[in-house]
Amino acid sequence: MEFRRDIQGLRALSFIIVFIFHLNSKWLPGGFIGVDLFLVISGFLMTTIITNQINNESFSFTSFYINRLKRIVPAYYFFIIITAFISSFIYLYSDLNILKSSIYKSSLFISNQLFASGNSYFGAKLTENPFLHTWSLSIEMQFYFIFPILLYFFRKNTKTILMLIFLILISYTTYKIFYLDQKNIMYFSLLARIPEFFVGGIFALIFNKRINFNNKVNNILAFLSLIILLTCSFLINELSPFPGILALIPCLTGVLLLSLKDNKISAFFSSKPLVYIGELSYSLYLWHFPIMALVRYKNDRYEFNWHEIIVISLLTFVLAYLSYNFVEQKFKRFSTKNIILLLGGLFLITNLYAYKVKNVFVANKIDNMYSRRSFGSESHGKDFVQKFGSSKSNDKILLIGDSHARSLKSFFDEIGRKNNFSFQTITCDSYPALKGISRKDIEKNESDGINFYETSLKLIDTTEKLIDESEVIILAIIGIDRPNSEYMAIENLCTNLKENQKLILVNSYPTLERDPLKINNGYIQINNTQIERESNLKTKSTLYKLANKYKNVFIFNLDTEAINKNLGYINDTVIYYDRRHLNEFGAKKLVDEHEIKFVELLNN
Repeated sequence: MEFRRDIQGLRALSFIIVFIFHLNSKWLPGGFIGVDLFLVISGFLMTTIITNQINNESFSFTSFYINRLKRIVPAYYFFIIITAFISSFIYLYSDLNILKSSIYKSSLFISNQLFASGNSYFGAKLTENPFLHTWSLSIEMQFYFIFPILLYFFRKNTKTILMLIFLILISYTTYKIFYLDQKNIMYFSLLARIPEFFVGGIFALIFNKRINFNNKVNNILAFLSLIILLTCSFLINELSPFPGILALIPCLTGVLLLSLKDNKISAFFSSKPLVYIGELSYSLYLWHFPIMALVRYKNDRYEFNWHEIIVISLLTFVLAYLSYNFVEQKFKRFSTKNIILLLGGLFLITNLYAYKVKNVFVANKIDNMYSRRSFGSESHGKDFVQKFGSSKSNDKILLIGDSHARSLKSFFDEIGRKNNFSFQTITCDSYPALKGISRKDIEKNESDGINFYETSLKLIDTTEKLIDESEVIILAIIGIDRPNSEYMAIENLCTNLKENQKLILVNSYPTLERDPLKINNGYIQINNTQIERESNLKTKSTLYKLANKYKNVFIFNLDTEAINKNLGYINDTVIYYDRRHLNEFGAKKLVDEHEIKFVELLNN
């Protein structure tokens, strides 16, 4: 196949819009369609190359797979090894399991399966995972494995077979997204992405000599295709039902740009700067995201300032330049034997490092008291009730709520043991196990919280039974306004209190904009950057409104001056295990200030 400069230029465009999207998704909300363009280009090129070789009777499965390995894997493994090593120094010890899993799955080109599960409620977020972008390379390698088999054994009916599979899979994906609400799973699914490869493949087969009307028509079509493509990168966003049928718009406009002959847009994409970026695009793609992810993790904030953007851009280009010239270009000239030996060695090194990383960095391990949520885990997210406080008492006191209630179990336990009262507890992440919280509210506002919501549903019967049996109910939640039906469920609890029952609403400790453990890389304050609090004024006013409205409802205020004095710390020791939750040390430290007030409230 002849070398086409315009294809390199289109690769450059694909990378640029992905790069902008990864810098800040608000700047280019649909910039992720750059990945879809990469897949369309791959489908177009692979179909052209393989069918030409089959027609010339020169196709070899061995040669095809070896060439793909030479092209993709050496730079990929060097990226994994270097990124894994650097990440180990930046990641907290408690997050090394996330890193370990990411290294394993990425090295096997199956990381798309790992990331399909979405963000973890605790630990590093997906935007802070330096291997997140490998999902698309995993899908690409999986496709490369099956595609030549399909083209070779169905070479007499290739167009028909590709069209049939395309229609089946695009229907399947669209059904999963629109009717089963599995957008996140589909986003990382090979089956959902095969139609995008096939769009490129079908055009390569039907228009193997390219589409050519006349100069004017070619230019109009190319210009419109580019405008539609760029418009998609602004109008499509992370909430859109994507991929599925919606992905066909950028895919079709992209493949039209590949197929149109002689036009000014193709000439523009053939310019030297874009062709050069296109040549570096694979290495640029490999290196840009881990740099961003590790800066985000270390700073514990999503946005970059302009100084960071300049450094990220320069570092991405330098590493891509080195990777392209000293890895990509060098190793593609290796013999088959040497490349297999090299890749085997790199694979072993990668996985051995992943296996041993927690042992190597065990000195960085932070005591669970500061770094994890451990106290009261048996009664959190499980249909199991625990008793805390005084072992000699059997008081009818109940603690319920979300992850804030869990983090306060050790707080109330300490006060209970000191003051001879006990309490029972059952809690769950994100939403209290109360009747009336609407699934639709959660799907609308916090689609990644559906799993937590479904867990809370399983605990409602036990929670309601405990509420009925208790005289004092303590409810602690992170916020009362997410979603709106959560407020309704809590007000319903207030309304249905018996005469002898009291409800204590905890005005909880503040949540932070940054995680002090991350920015200090430990539990002792060494970074003097001031940490800001997230606003909870709406939650506070709503709680006091309920307390004023119902005579059996009271407020216990934890958001006091002492905890806000040096936000995130007490005496230079971190009191949060992430930016939203007190650690066990912090919870027990609050006892010193709040014990007397809580006991007075309880006695009254």
